[in-house]
Amino acid sequence: TITEAISGERLTVGPPFFNTWLTPVGLVLLLLTGIGPLLAWRSSSVGAMWHQFKWPVLSGLAAGVITVSIGIRVWSSGLCFALSGFVFGTIVQEFVRGAAVRRLSTGTDLFTAMVGLVSRNKRRYGGYIVHVGIVLMFMGFAGEGFGRDEQALLKPGQTVQVDRYVLRLDSIRATDDDQKQMVTAQVTVMDTAGKTLGTMYPAKWFYRSRPQEPTTEVAIQRSLAEDLYIVMAAFELGEQSASVEVHVNELVNWIWIGFGLM
Repeated sequence: TITEAISGERLTVGPPFFNTWLTPVGLVLLLLTGIGPLLAWRSSSVGAMWHQFKWPVLSGLAAGVITVSIGIRVWSSGLCFALSGFVFGTIVQEFVRGAAVRRLSTGTDLFTAMVGLVSRNKRRYGGYIVHVGIVLMFMGFAGEGFGRDEQALLKPGQTVQVDRYVLRLDSIRATDDDQKQMVTAQVTVMDTAGKTLGTMYPAKWFYRSRPQEPTTEVAIQRSLAEDLYIVMAAFELGEQSASVEVHVNELVNWIWIGFGLM
């Protein structure tokens, strides 16, 4: 809109632009989320800053070391986890130090002091809880960096392995109700040792009102660590074959947990 007002020519941007620029912008915002509570208003000295930053920085470094040690090599995800550790360390430090001061002044135990601290300073400590929600959401975003995808053409009995999952196509069947025809694949999910983890049913639905516009019914198996998505992109009922797309989305549910906490 701005370029159109200046030059008369509207410029548009697409996903590559946002994927390139929103990652560093988001990481800077995450860093500032941890730095902000540590800086005293108009009275930050070098000595005070070291006292404030020491434990959060160590927390961030520990998170970074753990990230590397478990094999995550995507720079944006690794940096996001390290910064999340830094922000989380900041928040824990603020709660613990505030509760310790209140305990000394009231003579109560640490937990009671923390409850009283939050109840008397809802805006400040509620803001810190919002920061925790932001950290959890960014962890969910970081999981996208090391998700896995696979495509395969399968017939009944054939398998495809995606990371720790082995998927076996059991059958494809067509059913009907008053509104639509449903073509459903039955897929057994196993681990690499052959233990069955569940059964999933990706499908395509053809509504009679719009037979040329089928809907894709994604099969999802959820957990706190990751979601397993199976999409049936195409099928051949006569040959009993299906083209499936498999996506392992790491940590995606932490986005919703963080949003709920906020």
